[in-house]
Amino acid sequence: MIDRRQWTSRHDPILTAADPTSPLSVGNGDFAFTADITGLQTLYADYTAETPLCTMSNRGWHIIPADTPTGRYTLEDVQMTRYDFCGREVTYASTKFSGNDQVYDWLRQNPHKCNLARIGLRLDGQDLNGSDFTDVRQQLHLYSGTLESCYTLRGAPCRVQTACAPEKDALAFRIESDLLEHGLTVDLDFPYGSADITASDWFAEGRHETVLDGHVIHRKMDNLRYTVRIDAPDAQVEQVGLHHIRIRTDAPLLEVAVAFAPDDLPAPDSAEAILRRSADWWASFWQKGGAIDLSAADDSRTMELERRIVLSLYLLTIQSAGHVPPAETGLTCNSWYGKAHLEMHFWHMAWAPLWGHGELLERCLPWYHEHLPEARANAARNGYPGARWPKMIADDAQDSPSPIAVLLVWQQPHIILLLEILRRSMPQERRAAFLQAHWPLIRETADFMAAYAVKDAQGVYHIEPPVIPVQERYAPEATRDPSFEVAYWRFGLTLAIRWAERMGISPDAKWRDTARHMAPPPMHNGLYIAHACRPDTFETMAEDHPSMLQCLGMLPGEGIDRTVMSHTLDTVLEVWDENSLWGWDFAVMAMTAARLGRHQSAVDLLLRETNKNTYIASGNNRQVSRRDLPLYLPGNGSLLLATAMMAAAESFPHRNAWRILHEGLYPWF
Repeated sequence: MIDRRQWTSRHDPILTAADPTSPLSVGNGDFAFTADITGLQTLYADYTAETPLCTMSNRGWHIIPADTPTGRYTLEDVQMTRYDFCGREVTYASTKFSGNDQVYDWLRQNPHKCNLARIGLRLDGQDLNGSDFTDVRQQLHLYSGTLESCYTLRGAPCRVQTACAPEKDALAFRIESDLLEHGLTVDLDFPYGSADITASDWFAEGRHETVLDGHVIHRKMDNLRYTVRIDAPDAQVEQVGLHHIRIRTDAPLLEVAVAFAPDDLPAPDSAEAILRRSADWWASFWQKGGAIDLSAADDSRTMELERRIVLSLYLLTIQSAGHVPPAETGLTCNSWYGKAHLEMHFWHMAWAPLWGHGELLERCLPWYHEHLPEARANAARNGYPGARWPKMIADDAQDSPSPIAVLLVWQQPHIILLLEILRRSMPQERRAAFLQAHWPLIRETADFMAAYAVKDAQGVYHIEPPVIPVQERYAPEATRDPSFEVAYWRFGLTLAIRWAERMGISPDAKWRDTARHMAPPPMHNGLYIAHACRPDTFETMAEDHPSMLQCLGMLPGEGIDRTVMSHTLDTVLEVWDENSLWGWDFAVMAMTAARLGRHQSAVDLLLRETNKNTYIASGNNRQVSRRDLPLYLPGNGSLLLATAMMAAAESFPHRNAWRILHEGLYPWF
């Protein structure tokens, strides 16, 4: 048995100085708070350029009113781009036309997540800066989900404990310092919402309202209304500015609970209760599910891989495991306006069932059911049956105009695959009800997929232009049969057929015909290529995602020639522009290597030292070359998927250097 507390705690992040590239966060999947070294957001200005310090919720979606009677635009207001699709016209919101650019941009940027509040320390009403803090030691206690921050502030010792309630948008702060009796306060500042990376506009003071009523703050900001309730016994709460609330005490201990909700709440829990519930929840989380212990291995890199595994489990649970599909940066800041990229939901959360935490992925399933009507409308817009899942979405599941997003399709089978891995990981007695409950998602997704593929005169089905493949480098009008997509279409429809058969339902004949006769991934000169129109993939387009590798790795590889795939992997490693790879590409390559029995290559790829495969002190996969992605959670999620697959399949190198102990993991396909 792995000692879970020891396994977890040996990777507690510890900071001894301010690090704006690697702040630490607490959260619960639907709500997160990112702190500086003070345990709050005191040094907000010092961090913003690297990693904005935000308080964010999956309920905190803001819409800046449009200049229309309704205050909104819809896709009906967008000038669509017209494409020929096998002799009939289809339209997508892919081009920003002059004169329609305001509509296009508004729909891309709204709704967006907003920063609900900045919560920080001030002394005598004045901002503090990094030089005010010395003797810093900040530790994130993973086993309890508690952030402990100790430092000296202008000669006085301070200790702050920070935690998030497991099931509510609520925070606890326990602050110990004699300075509390001499002007040290906790201040809440409220910005207007913004679509930019900070999710904050501090200059639009007249466009929102902040009203204090006792210990209750009422916030109004266009479409968004929320209440902030403060529990701070024996403390004074006062409004000292238009959007500025101050909490002060005359005692050396201040315990504050701050709870956010879209409407009025009952009295919030105390800080002590939140700290206790956080500790209980996280202890339970770490004690159940899977673990991979690398402490007995001799390779000098094993502890770094174990650190990445443990911290990825924590980060994806607090940032991505909510009731709404997550943004690339989760609930830390706004990447792509805080919207989710639905094709990345797989990389964010497919690991959860394999690690024995399928309940975290299940949280999001009601969202898919709720938004089936929008997915149906998205398909029907171009004459298809079933449900076509958009790529770039807010909580409302409306497609966002984009030169790429509206033409991407590889997210379509995701919900089928995610449901199947959940089914496989759950107890037998739950499976029948699970099949029945989620059959509509399977049926409608498969209906669209079967209709989207085009049958040629020889009876072979193809993915025809216009389409954007995983490797987003190709003109949609000149892309045909992208290799991963055709393999995924076959696999996804095969899973849908099996679901129907388990339920005693006769699968749709079109599903069967499409799955049986889908075009194979295209090859040229003994290599799998990006798509059928680009035999020059490795000569002119060896950049971005090497998606052909996903056909054997992420997928089990039905019909894939393993010799050809091995040569393809070798060629990718030889000629691909490594700096153009994204965080999750390294796990893709590792999974392919593992399937091919190249176990040492698999771990080498997971630990490849490049700008976009960097895992910083917090454990986040930071995309060093991109200022708009201070962290990239699909990289963390893909790492967990790959390591679970490799451990369960005994695909780590069979030598003492990679001696591993694992338990509680479910196998991949």
